Amino acid sequence: MRRRIFLVGLLFVLVVAGLSAYVTLSVATELRASRLALTGAVENPARITEAREHLERALARLDSTPAEIVKWVPVVGQNLRAVEAVARAAAPVVDNGIELRKQVDALEGGALISDGRVNLNAIEALTQPLDDQATSLVDLRDELRVQRSGWLLPPLWDELDEALQEVTSLADSTRAAADLAGMSGTMLGAEGDRTYLVVLLNNAELRGAGGIPSGIGTLRVRDGNLELGRFSYFDELSGGPPYQRVQAPADFTRRFAQYKADTDLWVNTTFSPDVPDVALVTSRLYEMNTGVAADGVIFADPRGVAALTPPDATLTVPGTDESVGRDALPEYVYWRAYERFAGDNELRRDVLLGLGEQAFRATIEDGLGGADAFGDLGAAAAGEHLRFVSFDSQEASTLAAAGTLGDFAEPQGDTVFVTVDNFGGDKLDYWVDRTIEHNCDIEPDQATCETIVTLENNVRDGLPAYIAGLPYHFKRVEYGLLRSFVEIYKPASANILTVRLDGEDERWFKDGEEGNDAIGIEMRVPQGERSRLRVVYELPLGDGGYRLTATPQPLARDARLKIDLEPPSGWVLQGDAEDLASGFDHVDTFEGNVEMTARRDPRGGLSGLWARLKRFWNEPVF
Repeated sequence: MRRRIFLVGLLFVLVVAGLSAYVTLSVATELRASRLALTGAVENPARITEAREHLERALARLDSTPAEIVKWVPVVGQNLRAVEAVARAAAPVVDNGIELRKQVDALEGGALISDGRVNLNAIEALTQPLDDQATSLVDLRDELRVQRSGWLLPPLWDELDEALQEVTSLADSTRAAADLAGMSGTMLGAEGDRTYLVVLLNNAELRGAGGIPSGIGTLRVRDGNLELGRFSYFDELSGGPPYQRVQAPADFTRRFAQYKADTDLWVNTTFSPDVPDVALVTSRLYEMNTGVAADGVIFADPRGVAALTPPDATLTVPGTDESVGRDALPEYVYWRAYERFAGDNELRRDVLLGLGEQAFRATIEDGLGGADAFGDLGAAAAGEHLRFVSFDSQEASTLAAAGTLGDFAEPQGDTVFVTVDNFGGDKLDYWVDRTIEHNCDIEPDQATCETIVTLENNVRDGLPAYIAGLPYHFKRVEYGLLRSFVEIYKPASANILTVRLDGEDERWFKDGEEGNDAIGIEMRVPQGERSRLRVVYELPLGDGGYRLTATPQPLARDARLKIDLEPPSGWVLQGDAEDLASGFDHVDTFEGNVEMTARRDPRGGLSGLWARLKRFWNEPVF
C-alpha cells in the first residue's frame, strides 16, 4: 500500500515537473523571441508585429490548462503568475508601439518640413499615440515593481529588475516626447508669431556652453511657416570698446562679467556652461543692438548644423566654385576653411557664416531627409551639439525633460562635468584628444572619488597662425601651444582633498554655481605633449546610496570617458552598463549622458538568500 502511494506521489511529482518544464520553457521561449523582435524593431519596424505575435502565443500558453495547474505549485506558481502579470501589462505597450509606428511612418512618408513650412497636423497626430504609449509604459513599470517579490527565483528577479530600469527610462522619455509634441504647435506659431535667435557656435575654440559665437540670425515662425532672417558675423553687432552691458542672471554676472560675457564683446557671451543663462544674455544683447526681441534661442555647433542639414544637400562655398556636403561640413568649418582662406579673413568669415545659413535654408526648404535624420538629430541633441531654449517657463520645463535645453541644474548626487574655455584665442581645440576618468570607492556613508582630465595636444605642423596660435597681447606665441582653462564641477557638498596638475600641487580656483563647485586651473600643453589634472574628493552619501550623472561638453571631437565604480559588498549597481555584477568599468566615447546608481541590494526572499550565498562563497578567506 505504501509502495503504491509512493509511486502515485512520484508520478504526480513527475507530471507536475513535466508540466512546469513544458509551460515555463514554452512561455520563456516566446517571451524571449518577443523581446528580440522588439530590439530588432529599431532597425526593422515591421518586427513590432512579430513581437506582438510571440507575446500572444506566450499569453495563450499562460491561459492553458497545464499552466493553470502549474500556478498552484508552490514557488513555481508564484513565478509563473509574476510572468503572466508582466506579460499582460506588456501587451498594451506593444499595441501602442504598433500604432505609434504607423504615425511615424506616415510622418516620414510625408514631409515634416517642406517648402518653408512645418506640418503641424502631422506633429499633432503623434501626440495621442505618444500619450497612450507613455501611459502604458507607466502601467508596465508599476507592474514590474509590484511583481518583484521574495518568491521570485534569482534569474527571474534579475530579468524583471533589468526590465524595470529600461521601462522606467522609456516611460520618462516617451512622456517628455508626448508633452513636447503637445506644445509644438504653440512653439511653432500656431497661437501667435514667434521669433527665435539662431546662434552658430564654433567649438574649435571652446567656451563653457560649447564654442564661440561665429554667426547670429533669426528664425520667424507663423502658424508653422518658417522664415529665416539675415545672419550677421558677431563682430558686426559689436560697437567695440567700451563694450555695452546688459542685465544678466546673478550667477552669470558674478562668475563671468570679468570676461565681459554680459557685454557686446560677443566672443565671450558663451563662457557660462548654463545654456539658458547664455540664451537670455544673448537675446538681450541682440535686442539692444538690433531692436529685435526673441522668444527663445537655438544653439548649433558645426556637428549640430550637419545633423540638421538634408543628407543630399550640397552647400556652395561663398566666393568659390567649391561645394561641401553634409558629412564634410564639420571638418571644413573646424579647420579646412582656416587653411583654405588663411590670407583673407573677411572671405573666411563670409564662408563660415554663409555655410551655416545655407544649411538652415536647405532644411527649411527641403526638410530633414527621412527616418535616419531623426536619429541624427537625437544624437546631436544628446551630445549637446543642438540646444533649444524657450523663454516660456512651461515650454522650458518640457524642453529640459526632453534633454534639449542644456540647463545647468543642481546635482542629484555625484557628477562628471568638465568644461574648457580656450584662453589662447586659437582654434586648437579640434586637435586635442581628451580623456576623462572617474573612479570611486563607495562606502555606505561616503564615497571617495577622483576625476582625472587628460589633454593631449596633437596639432599637426604647418597650420595657419589663426589655428595654431595668434600673437597674444602682442607677445610671441609658441606654435601649437594649447592654453585651456579647465573646470571640473563637483557637488557643493563634496570635500576637496587634492588638486594636482601633472603630479604637482598648483594654484587652483574654486567657484560655486547652482549647487556645484567648479575647480578651475589653467592647463598649458605644448604641441605633441599631454597634461593631466586630478581632483580627489569625498562625498557624503544619504539613505538613497550613490548616484552619478556624467554630462559631456559639446566638443569638435568627442572625449573618451572611463568610469570605475567599486561599491561595498551587498550593494547593486544599475544604469548605463551591461555587466554590473560587482563593479562598473565603463570605457566609451563620451557622446551623451551616462547615469549610474549604487545602493543596497533590495532583493529579499529566495533571490536575496541566493545573493547572500553567492557573496559568502566569493568572499576571500584571507
